[in-house]
Amino acid sequence: MEKKMTTRMWLALAALYIAWGSTYLAIRFAVESLPPFFMAGTRFLVAGLIVYIWRRLAGDPAPTRRQWRSAAIIGLFMLVGGLGVVSWAEQYVPQGSQP
Repeated sequence: MEKKMTTRMWLALAALYIAWGSTYLAIRFAVESLPPFFMAGTRFLVAGLIVYIWRRLAGDPAPTRRQWRSAAIIGLFMLVGGLGVVSWAEQYVPQGSQP
């Protein structure tokens, strides 16, 4: 069965495109004035707080201890191995074609 894209789906896709697309541009400007891992950690913390508060207000139960542990492990790998390393590398890799 084929499903049509609703306005809500298009808005969600646009939000995802803007959020992910702006990530590397934001990193490029942020590492000029902040340490890369501090910047990435702060960004993860703020995003996590926003999602946590949003879902609690929507009526979702608080995560269990085990869920917190799993989220912390995954978050650490994403922070250090993902955007943390990219943020660190942005300090040394030239952008575009510079003379």
